Amino acid sequence: MKFNYIISAYFGSRLTYPNLSGEKLLDIHLDFFYKNYIPFLNRIIVILNIENSDDIKKLDVLKNKYGKLPITYVVKNNIGGSYYNYQIGILNSLFLDTKINYSFIIEDDYVPFDVDFYAPFINKLNKGNNVFVCQKLINYPKGKLYPGVSNGMFDLTKIKEFYKKNNNILNVDIKNNDYITFVENQRNFLDYLRTDYEIVDISEDYCQPFYGESSVITNFGNINGEILIKPIIDDYYFFRKMKITDLEFFLEIRNECAEYLHDNNIFTITESTKWFIKTNPEFYIINYNNTNIGYFRTSNHTEESIYIGCDLHKNFRGKKLAYKAYIKFINFIFTKYNVNEILLEVLSNNIVAYNLYKKLGFIVEENFEKISRNIKSILMSLNKDNFYKNLHKNFEIYFDEESKFKIFIRSFSDIETNIYFYDNDTRLWATSNNFQTNSYYWYALAVNILEYENIKVIITDKYNNVLCEKNIKIIS
Repeated sequence: MKFNYIISAYFGSRLTYPNLSGEKLLDIHLDFFYKNYIPFLNRIIVILNIENSDDIKKLDVLKNKYGKLPITYVVKNNIGGSYYNYQIGILNSLFLDTKINYSFIIEDDYVPFDVDFYAPFINKLNKGNNVFVCQKLINYPKGKLYPGVSNGMFDLTKIKEFYKKNNNILNVDIKNNDYITFVENQRNFLDYLRTDYEIVDISEDYCQPFYGESSVITNFGNINGEILIKPIIDDYYFFRKMKITDLEFFLEIRNECAEYLHDNNIFTITESTKWFIKTNPEFYIINYNNTNIGYFRTSNHTEESIYIGCDLHKNFRGKKLAYKAYIKFINFIFTKYNVNEILLEVLSNNIVAYNLYKKLGFIVEENFEKISRNIKSILMSLNKDNFYKNLHKNFEIYFDEESKFKIFIRSFSDIETNIYFYDNDTRLWATSNNFQTNSYYWYALAVNILEYENIKVIITDKYNNVLCEKNIKIIS
């Protein structure tokens, strides 16, 4: 049952990780294995695409740091990206480790969060005639499903059998760094395997969406909803339903900031436990970069509206985290609860909170009169249509004439999105992104876009509400 773990690594700059270097991504990744014993792990294979001698020096630092781990390092020129790296890793496993059965492939910007991360993949591989279990399948123009993310697990026993009959299937022409060539090579390789075996998607059985309840799967999880593998992102928020085990964390925040609440009573853990069991509140823990920083409250849910509120731990106030958390949570609430309006109340002496709500687009309901603790309470509302109209203005999309295969998107807001690329009514590609303000992102589609005259780009929020739509004329 032994398996190899193949990481595709790159130390160059990345638009999607402006505050994390490539070597830091690999460091975070290897640190998981340094701190956790994985009983069926045979060895880790790091395949590093390098651009200069400095990359070698950076790698040497990591080699010294993780010298006790069973790691094989393969250094190569920056050609072919992840697709070529994985084929090198598979060949390495086939011919150097004759007694292992599986190889796990993963990008360096994803990392395991559970020691049993591989178990669901092996379970799937052991069913039927499956040869590759991947994270997500996407329908390409050929009318076939291909992995949309370069993460998954191969059954090496079946690949070895197939390789004996077709000894050229893993060979790659590396004369140039043509992205499209390598994408085509990967698709052809999977097509070869499909003649005898099945490629399956794990997300329907074992995936908990990364950003709440997203329609675009971006990470792994088991059937109980616990996250097993997820992307490393230096600025992300995750919301989950509050559990009874969160009450100590909840009370620490709630009692400390009671002076700003309508009910300023201080509660004990016993009282809170009784309240939680009796009411089963719809509260959500806010996780920022793998750290719990606060919670959102919801109440008074009707067909048309819902009340919300937020309390952050004192260590995370004043860092501009509340605004981003609210933007993402509001987007989550409008879709999950299918309401047209979000309401909240704020005490008139809480100037910081009042200004935050105004910035978010909330307006004051003038006819509302209420006194709480001898302080005026202000009712504010946010309309769904107005919220999304403001988000529509936040994107620029254009074709990069110099590279001939990149489409750039610039974002002016912090929001998780789904991005779709169409030729007329045929979907060419789909992906997801966690945009950050004033950042540029480029997309090299897994099709030769020069074959098309026009490509329509549609950007939605993670719940597929359309935020932006544009037709791009392709200049060949």
